[in-house]
Formats: sequence, C-alpha cells, structure tokens
Amino acid sequence: IMPDQTCPLVRADSEFQMLKLFQDIAPGCAAVPYCCLDVQGDDGVPLKLLVAEWVTSNEQFGNQFIDGAVDPRTATRLAQCLASLHCSKDKVAIDFNEEIRPFVSSIDPIIQMVLQGYLMADPAPDRICQVAQEISKPKLDEAFASYQSRVHQREQSIHGDFHVFNIMVGAKPSPETLERFPPEDTVVICDWELSHVGPAGRDMGPFQAFPFACIFAHEMNGNTQGVHDIMTFLDTFWKEYDAQLVAQGKSGETDVCHAYRDSLVFCGLYMIAYAALGVHMNFLPIDAASNPDALTKVKQAIGVLGLKLFVLGSGSDPCSSALLSELRSKVRMAVDEELSLLGTGADRQQKKRRSSNLRSSGVKVSDGHNLVA
Repeated sequence: IMPDQTCPLVRADSEFQMLKLFQDIAPGCAAVPYCCLDVQGDDGVPLKLLVAEWVTSNEQFGNQFIDGAVDPRTATRLAQCLASLHCSKDKVAIDFNEEIRPFVSSIDPIIQMVLQGYLMADPAPDRICQVAQEISKPKLDEAFASYQSRVHQREQSIHGDFHVFNIMVGAKPSPETLERFPPEDTVVICDWELSHVGPAGRDMGPFQAFPFACIFAHEMNGNTQGVHDIMTFLDTFWKEYDAQLVAQGKSGETDVCHAYRDSLVFCGLYMIAYAALGVHMNFLPIDAASNPDALTKVKQAIGVLGLKLFVLGSGSDPCSSALLSELRSKVRMAVDEELSLLGTGADRQQKKRRSSNLRSSGVKVSDGHNLVA
C-alpha cells in the first residue's frame, strides 16, 4: 500500500497461526489453514506460500452494500465471530505479529498531512475544509494524538484489516429465483496477515466506513430503501456485538462503551482516507459519467462525517451506559445531517439501483491495489 514501507514476510506465518486459532473459537468463519511454506521466487527472493481450504462463499460482502440490499443474518453471524475473537486475548501472546506495527502506522503521516491541509486552506474550498476549521486545529491535533496513543494499545486480539471487502459471503442468487440472498448465511473472514493484539474498536471502525459511504451514495441516488437496509444492518450488528461481549464476560457499562467509542476514531480515520485519497470510492454505486457532481457531493459527506467521528471518538470522559447512548445519538445526528444535505427532494425520481460493478466484472477488491505515494 505504501511503496516506501515494506510489510514483513513473517506476517504470513502469523496469518497461518491466527487462522488456526480462529478455527477453534469461531468454527466455519474462516478458511481452514493447511500449511505455510518457505519458497523462493524466480529471482531468488524468499517468499511464503500459505495453503488453505477452498471456500465456496466466493462473493465479497462489499457488493451487498453497493447493491443497497444487505443480508441481515450476516450482522448476527459477524458480531458473534468478532466478539469471540476479541474475547480471546489470553490465547495470543501480547507481542503476536509485532513486526507489522510500523506498517500499520505508515498511513499516519499521510492522514496528518491531509488534516493540516484542511486547516490551512484559505479560503476553505469545500465543506470538509470548513468543518475542519470549525473544529479547530487544537481539537484536531488533540484527536490525532489520542488516535496515535490508542492505536498502540494491546487490549485484545484483532483482525487488523477488518473491512467489508475482506469478508466473503455466498453469491447473490440469479434473478429467476426472486431471492435477494443465498439460502445459507455463511460468512468467511479472510486476509488475516495484519492480525495482532491491538485496541478495542480497531476492527469495527473500518468495518463501518464503506457502509456509511454507501448510505450516502444511495441517498444521492434516491434509494431510500438501500439507506434503511444498511442502517438497520449496522444497528443489528452493534446490538448483537454488545450482547456477545457481555455474554463472554465483558462489562456492559464500560467495555461496550469503550469499544464503540474507539471504533469511531478508526472509522473516522478510514472515512478521511476515503474522501482525501479516494480509497474504495470507485466502487460506490454512483454513475460519475452521467452525474459528475454526485461523487463529489458524496465524498464531501464522507469527509465531513469522518472528521466528526474522529473527534467524537477521541474524548476522554469515563465510559458508561449514559456516554454510550450519547455517542450513538450524536453519530446518528451526524449521519442524518449529511443525508438531509444530500436529500433527494420531492422533485427527484429514484434512480434504478446500480448493481455492483464488481460482481458483474468478476473483480475482487484487494488492498494491494491501493498505492499511496
């Protein structure tokens, strides 16, 4: 992802080990690993070959958000799997996969540069810069310092790269069946190479970023049902995740609030990257050719929400049920504000839903496609 920042080869061994562990704590939610072999490339460069079972769930979950039709069963299944991982810290060494930390943090200088650019723009050319300047430099600096402190916390086992394109689900049924989703509700979480012991909320932050982006894209298209489906999915996921944490011994008063607040920091970070760097933006259900302003408006909404979440999650008030309720209310208000600004209005017709161009092309999204100079 960062051309000048190498990712250590040992990550493949760590991925193999974490896949084995995950089979024990959440059977069926990841491919069964068979072996990890040392091999050499044609030029003599040492490589790793990780061999795992072939899984039949072969469609990336992100396609459902692009469609605006998300299988609600997956919310419960993913919440159960993720909570089991996050409650398994005692099964992983505290320094597990420690070598990847510099790579994980290699995005930090770029995000810091983006934030400073927002603050220094004079006059502010767009809403993102305006909101950044309204938040103020001291508050953004404080939020960034808080993020840098939190990202190095060793609180629980995490996937480390948990977004909707690293989750596989069953393929969408053919139109003739009149079914929106496959009969089985299987989910397979892949790409475990960045797994380590990290902060609470680190996985759920990136997980929410693309769904929020798709909510804005569907609102822009007049697809209110798609907006509702995705919001319902996120609400269901959090309700089940909270319940699973408590069921596995975590505190509903403090641990749940802590995980949610931290997730806002990491979600905000990803959404800032979406808006500023264009990561994953070409997959949104927007026809930029016929409506060139649509993607610009959606990216503005993404960037503004990202800034608000980034700051909102960096607070230091003691965690409590009251704070959790307050945070969720503020997030919903921030999302609704962006939806109202994108609002379709009574004079606009709902556009035909754009089915995922990834599905039609057979393309799979990989982080390796994202190059940031």
